[in-house]
Amino acid sequence: MFFLLADGLTLYLLFFLVLAIGPAVVLMRYVYNLDPLEKEPAGLLTHLILQGVLAAFLAGIFEQVGMSVYGLLSGLRENTLGFELLSDFVVVGVIEEACKYILMGRATWNNQAFNCRYDGVVYAVFTSLGFAAMENAARACS
Repeated sequence: MFFLLADGLTLYLLFFLVLAIGPAVVLMRYVYNLDPLEKEPAGLLTHLILQGVLAAFLAGIFEQVGMSVYGLLSGLRENTLGFELLSDFVVVGVIEEACKYILMGRATWNNQAFNCRYDGVVYAVFTSLGFAAMENAARACS
């Protein structure tokens, strides 16, 4: 393990991975501790984080396709302000939020642990922060 950390590039990458994932972990812990009734099962929360990571991968694939279709249908030229603004709302926003919502819903809707409104907040936060951590880690590694 030491030989991995001895390389300056590896330490540099590790530093940026901690910066990329750290805020998500802190926010997850904060929201988890705000739960006023019973705490959610750790296995379900871990599953939701992984669902968020999967949603990031799926969104990346669907966005590539969506942007191509949007470019053909919109009639706008790429790299213009109008194209960028509309595509961010119409393609990126819809696809990312739909991926997170569908994967989170499938994992939690009929789960017996989902027994109060705040549970939905916790589930959405863990899924979304899993997504955000994956995006940040991908940027840190590139």
